[in-house]
Order: sequence, then structure tokens, then C-alpha cells
Amino acid sequence: MIPDVHTRVVEVLRAPGGRGTGYAVTADLVLTAAHVVADETGVRVLSRGGELPGTVIWRHPGLDAALVRVPGRPWHGIDTSWGTLSGVQPVRCTAIGYPQVQRSEDGTLAEEQLDGFIMPATGHRSGRYAINVVSALPYEVRLDRSPWSGMSGAAVLSSDGRHVLGLLTDDPTGFEPSRLEAVPADGLLGEAGFVDLIRTELARPLTVTDVSASESRPWPGAEARGSSWAWLACLESGDGKPLGLGFLVDATHVVTRAQAIEGHSLVRVTFPHAAVAVSIEAGVDFRGPWNDERSDGDVAVVRLAVPVPIVPAVLASPTELRDRRLGAVTGELLVHGFPHGPGQAGVDIRVCAPYDVPGRTERVTLEPLGSRPVPMAEGFGGSAVTLADSGAVVGMLVGGMPVTGGGFMLPLDVLRSYWSPLADLLPLGTLAREAAQDLRRVLDRVRVDASPYAIYHSSLPSGIGPVPPPLPTLWEAARFVAEELIAPSGDPAGGPLARFCLALLRRTDSARWHGELRSWLKTHLSVDDDAGPAAATARPGTGSVVVRVTPSADDSQVSLTVTSSGDHGGHVLLSGRRPVGAVRFDVEQVLPEALERIPERVAPEDVLIRFELPLSWLGKPVDEWRAGDRDAMPIGLTYPVVVQDLGLAGVAADRSRLVRRRWQLLGGQTTSEIRATRCADSRDRRGLAAWLTGDPRSILTLPTPPRNPESDKAVRAALSVGLPVILWPRTKCADEHGGDAGCDGARFVETLRRALGPTAPRNLPDRVRELRVAAVSARDELARCRSVTLFWHDPDTRPHEAGRLELAQ
Repeated sequence: MIPDVHTRVVEVLRAPGGRGTGYAVTADLVLTAAHVVADETGVRVLSRGGELPGTVIWRHPGLDAALVRVPGRPWHGIDTSWGTLSGVQPVRCTAIGYPQVQRSEDGTLAEEQLDGFIMPATGHRSGRYAINVVSALPYEVRLDRSPWSGMSGAAVLSSDGRHVLGLLTDDPTGFEPSRLEAVPADGLLGEAGFVDLIRTELARPLTVTDVSASESRPWPGAEARGSSWAWLACLESGDGKPLGLGFLVDATHVVTRAQAIEGHSLVRVTFPHAAVAVSIEAGVDFRGPWNDERSDGDVAVVRLAVPVPIVPAVLASPTELRDRRLGAVTGELLVHGFPHGPGQAGVDIRVCAPYDVPGRTERVTLEPLGSRPVPMAEGFGGSAVTLADSGAVVGMLVGGMPVTGGGFMLPLDVLRSYWSPLADLLPLGTLAREAAQDLRRVLDRVRVDASPYAIYHSSLPSGIGPVPPPLPTLWEAARFVAEELIAPSGDPAGGPLARFCLALLRRTDSARWHGELRSWLKTHLSVDDDAGPAAATARPGTGSVVVRVTPSADDSQVSLTVTSSGDHGGHVLLSGRRPVGAVRFDVEQVLPEALERIPERVAPEDVLIRFELPLSWLGKPVDEWRAGDRDAMPIGLTYPVVVQDLGLAGVAADRSRLVRRRWQLLGGQTTSEIRATRCADSRDRRGLAAWLTGDPRSILTLPTPPRNPESDKAVRAALSVGLPVILWPRTKCADEHGGDAGCDGARFVETLRRALGPTAPRNLPDRVRELRVAAVSARDELARCRSVTLFWHDPDTRPHEAGRLELAQ
């Protein structure tokens, strides 16, 4: 604001009782509205220097403008710059005046500054500017006058106060008090009489500045991105009752709770931490299915009447909370609220989200950090939950637990599932939102003769991967790949999204789409595919045999399925009910055919044999089974053999999501960190689970075989927190001890630590195979590794969906 702007703002009074605002534009001329002076020729002008008599020397009823001359040239030396607008982008403006609602008990009026946006295209034909006010609105129950009464005649200024853009003249009755009208400066300067009067005072030629370019971007001074909370919104009802909090996700949308706006179609939104005062009306744009009988879907979105001058919240990728949840430091979150009531100081609360039970509830539990947490109850509902180190939003607080100080959050992927436009505002895996938007624009135009699922399936190594939800579009398929699959080395250039795009290139014939998609790959993933679609091939040379044993109601029977997957798809070799005692024989008989289905070029160490078993079967020595002839070498010496809990075989299973999140940390490691229990560990299952949660980058080794994996507390604790790798021997510790470090079990753990420590977790299946081979002829501690079980679950290796496997002939 220029230094003399306050001295220019005056009050214009006429008899009997009429009053308004004026603005000095020359040393002795005051600009005001024609209806303020009416038909009078003499008025009074109240300025900071006192009361002066004024004479109306020019008026234009059509423009509703007038000029008043005062004696003594009280504003000697001022210079007025005029501004005009171009285009249709909203332009920030401000005005200072004397509305009646600012009247004090002694009858004097205080200044009121309003902020808003000029909407250049609205009212263009009528020669008026429409102004949407975003600062506080007057509230006065009077039917005989506008609540803005007294502001007429105020100059509409550019946001910095340097240019006069127009003259405030009207409060349209067809709108809320947030809409005002003004005469553009262009209209005033188009009148010869007006220009002649103001030109006599100018020391230089009259000029007009187009301020659109500098004013149509976000307001200067808005808080920067991060954890400043400038985008945190407070919602109120029309009568000023607090409703809750929300957060700004773009210039016009605020995400909040469905409970907060229950029974309201219009609310008022303020931003208490913004650098500029904003109070604006908003309508309910979306309301989730929450009600008194249903706790799910507690999300709503309100749409602001006009764009606001605040940088929206930075939204994290939906995968980031999963990646960080288990970290002791990186998992710290912040929630901001107003426990002492609206208008009081805000409070940051440090929390973490250590648990996740997807599929059972859409809410994530938050636990407080610190010894004296502030309860996240009153004054916090609807607030954003952010990453403490970056300030990026990961979810919305939807409930508190006053006794413990904890709360509940809806993560971003849940919010997105209810309000689909949020998807366009989120990053894509590790890629920025802008990269995601660029990819979507390309994929929305690609035409291909294959389904999105077929493209996804062809991009998987050996066709093995998670079974996705319905994929109606290529964009949905790309988003699933980016969020649910993990790059083996953490390098996006070699990751699932790059493979998906390259697979798509092989299926489209359009040179235009080829060029656009290759350009995106090169720009955002540093993948240079100048060799063309033929160069885009999936990773060759791997195969998989999956043996699945499913319990039945009859304890003497199980359902047995054996499948084989290679580069050219999968086959079902065996499927049906079998007696429990016949499972090993049936599997050994069908294994030769299953292995023959895998191309000869695939080395044995690249063929993974996975047994998906009930918990009670995990201790069976399946790596000692044979392929065909009983005299054949045990399969665990020739092929990587692993076991997996049957509950992890279904992609929708709860623990499957927890495992994938652990792999976000483990997948990129080049070494394996071994943690071990003791032979006689006194901790209960809960204590072991807490211990395992504290170090998410390690794998678990048991020093002695679990008596029954279904009930063993260490195995159950490991599965409950999503541990993807567990090892144990099948020979018992021979020592009598109370858990001493020098026992046989402890020595076994040390042997595994030395042997497996330098190995990346992804390579453990083959490294354990090598260890079994070496143990065959060993006479020392290594001999116990001859009978070692590897529980191993890499989310990138999944069997074919049953309906997409071919029945072997």
C-alpha cells in the first residue's frame, strides 16, 4: 500500500443524513459516488485533517460518479495512477471506506478495509466490475439499507494500493453481501469532463496501467508450502457457530468432515493462519455417506464462492504414509487444532500411525507422542494430518479419543475413493503431481486394442503380480502400478511404471502416441526408448511354480492347486480335493511337468517354487520334497523354495498390504539385517510385535523351530506386523538353557547372520538354496542350515489370477 493511501480516504456527508466514502485523486478533488452527494452542490468532507466544505463540480448519474472540490489543496503533491484490466482471470483488489456497521457508541465511524477479487468478465456488457469479497462481511439485520451502507464512493484499488481500478457504487440485491459492484476506471477516463478536471493537476501525461498480469496470480504474502497451516480452514454456520476444520486442496475446494456440514448447504470459511484475512461463503459440493448409523464416509467437500489467495496444502502420495508408518522418526505426524476454541492460539500435536487394518475399517489409528498429549477432540475434527518433516498432508482427522489422546484418520487414498477429483491433485507414487497430470493427459488420448488389464499383465515380470481391482482406464492401471508395485532397486527407470509404459508402447501403432509417451518416459523417468517399441520387453528369464494347500471342512481333506508360470503365461497342472496324506505324493508327481512348462532358457536358480500353506503346515520340510522320482535331488537344493502363509496369497488380505509397505523399506536394501528371538523368550506376542515394529528394516530369525507355527507367539507376532521374511531351523536346540547367548540356537542365528547378512532381501531365496547346498557336506554349525525354512513374501511375485490361468492339457 502506498504511504499516502490512508490520508486520501475521506468520509463524504450531505444534509440531511446522507453519507458515504470518497478518495482524493488530486490535491483538491475527491472522487465519490453520485448517489452519495445526490442533487446537493455543497457537502462536508471529513479527513484526518478535520472537516472541510466541499463543492460538487462534476457528476455523472449514468456512471454513478462525482467529483468534489475542497479548499486549501490539502493533498498537495499526490500522484494518482489509474489501472485497467484485460482478460478474464480474477484480479485481486482492495478498498477502504466507512460502512455504517463500523459506527462506535459515540457515533464516529472507523475505517474498514475489504479484500476481494474483480471478476472482469462478469458485468462486462453493463460496464461494471463485479467484486467478490473474501474478507469479513458485515452482518446487520436492516431491511431498509445495505449492510455495506457507507462504503459507496470508495476507490477500488489494486492489491498494493498503487492503482485506482474503479469506484465502488452498489451492493446488488440479488447476491449475498460478498458481491459488490464498481465502475471501472476506464469508464471514468472515457468522460472528457472528468479527464479535463483531473488533468489540470498532473505534472506529467495521464497514463493507465494494465495490472492484470501482475495481479491475477496468487496473492503476494500467502504462506509458503509446508507446515505453516496457512491452508487450514475453519468452517462456520451462517450465524457464526463453529462447525469444524478442513484443508484447502486447490483454489476453490476445502476438504472437511461430513459431520461438520451436516444440515448445512452453505457455510462460511476462514483461514486463521493465512497472511491475508479471508472469510468467504462456500457451498457443499460433495457429501460422503456418513450418517448417525454409519461411521464410514465421514468426508465432505465445500466449494468456495471465489478462488482464494492461499497456496493449497501439499498432498503426499498415498504410498508415503505406508512407506513411513513404521519409521521411528520419519513416521512422526502433526495435527493442528484449536482446543481452546475458535480465535484462540492453535496447537500442534505430534502423533504416529503405527497400525493399519485395511479391509476392516477405513480409519487409521493415531497415537500421541510425548508424555502429556493434548486430546484430539474438540477443535481438531477435520484438520489435516501431515508429515512432520515435510508438511505434506497424508490424511484427515475424523475422530479423537479423549482418554488416551489418540485419534482416527482417513488417509488420502480413502478420501480419494469417495471424492474422485482428489485423484488429479495427488502425486503418482514417487512422481510429482505435475508428472501424473502429464501422464494422464497422454493416456486419456491413447487408443489401443487391448484392455488396461492386458497391458498391466504383460508388463509384469513373467506375468506374475498383484491381482488389481477393476481397471476401466489406462490411467487407473498406471496409478495401480505406481502405487502398489515396488521398483526392485528403488530406481523408477527400472520400475513397474516404466515397464507398464513400455508395454503400452508395444500395443499401440500410432506414431503420435509413441512420441508423446516416449517423451514422458524420458522427461519423468529418464527412460530413453529411442530404439522403439521392439526394445520394450519385460524382464525375461524367470518362472514360478506355486503349490497352494487350502484346508476344507473335512480335516482329512484339503484343496490342492499346482500352477506353473513363465514368460508366456500360466497353467494349472493340478486342482482338486486330495487326502491330507496324499499331498506330498501328488505334488512330487506333478512337479516335473510344472517345471517343464518353464522355458529352458530360464536358469533353475531363477525358478521360484512357492508353497502357500495354512499356518499349521509352515513347518513341513517342503524343500526336501522331490520332483518325480524319490531318488531325485531335493528341490530345495536345485531351486529356491519358500513358504508363505495362505492368508497372504489373496491380494485383498489385510496383512498383504502391511507386507507391501515393509517391502518399501526392505526392497531397496543391499544387505539383510537379522534380528532374532531367544530359545526361551519370555515376551508375549504383544511384546514381540512391539519389538518387531521398532525396526522395520530387519528380518526375523528363530533360533529353534516353532512347535506349531499356527500358535507360536513369535511367528504370530511377526505375521501381525507384516514381516515378509522369517527363517527358522527344523532341528531343535540341543542345549538345556534359560536363553543363554551361547546355546546351540544362538550359534545357529550367528551362522545365518554371517551367511545372509551381505545378501539383499530380494536375493534371499537363492542364497538360502546355496546355503542348503553348502550345508550338505558341512560338519560344523553350518550343518543345521541343511534343514532351514524360509518364509518369504516379495509383493512383486504373485501368481496369476485363477480365472486367467490356462488348464494344462
